[in-house]
Amino acid sequence: MGKQLLKWIGRMVVFILLTVISQVGGVIYLLCLPFFKKLKASSHRIALFVVVYSICSLLVVPALAPNFGRVALPLSKTGDLRPHTWWTCWLNRHYVTPKVKTSMARVIKKFQAEFPDQQVTYLDANFPFWNGFPLLPHLSHDDGKKLDLAFIYKNKKTKSVLKGGARSLLGYGVCEIPRKGEKNQPAICKKQGRWMYNFTRKLALRGHPTSVEADAWRTGRLIGYIAKDPGFRRLFLEPHLVDRWQLRGYSKIVFHGCHAVRHDDHMHIEE
Repeated sequence: MGKQLLKWIGRMVVFILLTVISQVGGVIYLLCLPFFKKLKASSHRIALFVVVYSICSLLVVPALAPNFGRVALPLSKTGDLRPHTWWTCWLNRHYVTPKVKTSMARVIKKFQAEFPDQQVTYLDANFPFWNGFPLLPHLSHDDGKKLDLAFIYKNKKTKSVLKGGARSLLGYGVCEIPRKGEKNQPAICKKQGRWMYNFTRKLALRGHPTSVEADAWRTGRLIGYIAKDPGFRRLFLEPHLVDRWQLRGYSKIVFHGCHAVRHDDHMHIEE
């Protein structure tokens, strides 16, 4: 196999990988290729790509996204609605429809009237362009209408509430598992051979210590405001948490099915 063919295959792999994880990274990589020829060191090429990609993600993509019916969620970790990690924003996974953004602002205003200064943390949303483009590993985050939110957490011993964040470095995978006597939907799905249901637990990277748990009262109140808002049509949450947090009265809170991943590490909302 010739060197040129190997180089072409390598570039295709990089293009596909960057496209899958960020949607626009592959195109930006292709735009940088002519300039790579002038740079001998690999580190210089990587630096060039990172700079160009960052400029495009921070300035160009947000300006173009409204043409596709998407807007960016806030980038700052000090705001009322904050990203769990800046990687979400850098990889362009923080775009939603204007309706979702407006609805979230309405929910947060009501929520903070009850809990002043309490932040709401978002995880994955959608890519900025084109309906139907998958936001892996999610099955449905492909139209701007989906948004994952972290639970609100507190210290088990001191009862002090964390202002924002999630229980793992990526925001997913550290679950509020079913207790004795509660419906164990993960076990039911496992018996059905749905191995994907527990997939996120295997990839979880713990961020907060085990002394941290979901704040049932604040998380439940947040969910209640979302479920009452006319801008959202449904919310995914594990059945045992619906019962534990006394949320059975909300028709918009539904079980998502065994074909998806479990939802006792985050909540999923849809326009």
